[in-house]
Amino acid sequence: MKNGRRIFALICLLSMACIFQAFSQEIPAANPIVKTGGWSAILGTHPVLFGSKERLRALAKENPEAYGEIRKEKELMFLCITQAVEGLKKDKIESVIAQIMKKVDAGASNKHQDTWTDLTDAALVYDYFYEEIPAEKRKKIVDWMNAVFEGYTDDENFFHNSTLSKILTYLRIAYATWKDNPKAKDFRNKALVQLYENGV
Repeated sequence: MKNGRRIFALICLLSMACIFQAFSQEIPAANPIVKTGGWSAILGTHPVLFGSKERLRALAKENPEAYGEIRKEKELMFLCITQAVEGLKKDKIESVIAQIMKKVDAGASNKHQDTWTDLTDAALVYDYFYEEIPAEKRKKIVDWMNAVFEGYTDDENFFHNSTLSKILTYLRIAYATWKDNPKAKDFRNKALVQLYENGV
């Protein structure tokens, strides 16, 4: 019995020694593929949210079958990618912009889920159709986003209590409107500092 206890104690000591040795070794330095802040140089350029035109065109060339499927889709996300890769016809571009402007012209709101999707759509259109949107309409879009943010930040009914959707939407707005929107950093800080880091 005593021998069994001694053997068990010896095994524990050896295990502890191995653990301490592992911890005492130098921890390798982090070496992320994308350096911290490495993407920040593209802020203020368009498009940026799904990648640059060059990046999306390269991906479309590498994966022609997948891109062919994207081209068939009518959802806004896919239209944005198609616009970046090859451009859409003028009437389709005008239709996409008109749909967003209709939401903007309706004014700031706190409609359950609808306002959230409207903000997300507006950020995508602002980014991927930037050059096709007249300057005065771009300003109206930014002013509308800011009005929603200022008016309903404390009662975000439109997010359906989803912190992840808040973070994603606020970051999309921040990065899509970075060079034109004086409140872009407020959107980013709300997403990254208040919601992500502090969880409030």
